[in-house]
Amino acid sequence: MRMPLISLLREILDRIAGRLSRFRSYVEMWGAEEIIRRYFGANAFDGAMTTLGILIGAYVTGSLDPALIVGITVSTGIALGTSGIFAVYLIESAERQKRLEELESAVLVDLQDTLLAKTSKFVSSFTAFVDGIAPVIVALIGISPFIICLKKPYPVEYAAISSLVIIFASLFALGYMIGAGNLKQRSIYGIKMLIAGIVATFLSILLKQA
Repeated sequence: MRMPLISLLREILDRIAGRLSRFRSYVEMWGAEEIIRRYFGANAFDGAMTTLGILIGAYVTGSLDPALIVGITVSTGIALGTSGIFAVYLIESAERQKRLEELESAVLVDLQDTLLAKTSKFVSSFTAFVDGIAPVIVALIGISPFIICLKKPYPVEYAAISSLVIIFASLFALGYMIGAGNLKQRSIYGIKMLIAGIVATFLSILLKQA
């Protein structure tokens, strides 16, 4: 009984690994790794800063209601994600079609029904998906303490502080991820993004005092 189950699991894992390997080869074929990484970082940054803005806005107005914060953040994250998916898909599709046509002109061959054209569509769709999912993931991670508040008796003040720490950590991680160079240079990118979050926080708090 165990052997067939193990064999089935191994077969499933092999198929998943095969598909992932094929998808990776498609991305590499178009040299899209850096583009995907930058899109993810940029839209994830938007998601983190938007979530931070919602959190600070709730604080300055005295509305630290978990249900309200979770609802607004999730809706905003979905809106950002949807916008990103459509915008990036249209941009990337047009760009890759242009490159395909330039290649056709160079080799004097119709490439529209080739593997290159099919991978072009896949890479455009995958890039758009990554860009769209980024703000949703970051937003959900950022408000995870408030999600816990909806299910368990967790002090809302602690949830706010925890969310703030998570968002700041996410900003640093995003800066490190999209940065270039060695460890020190990547860390500097992370610190710059962290500073952006801190500045936004202080400006919002100062606005409350005004």
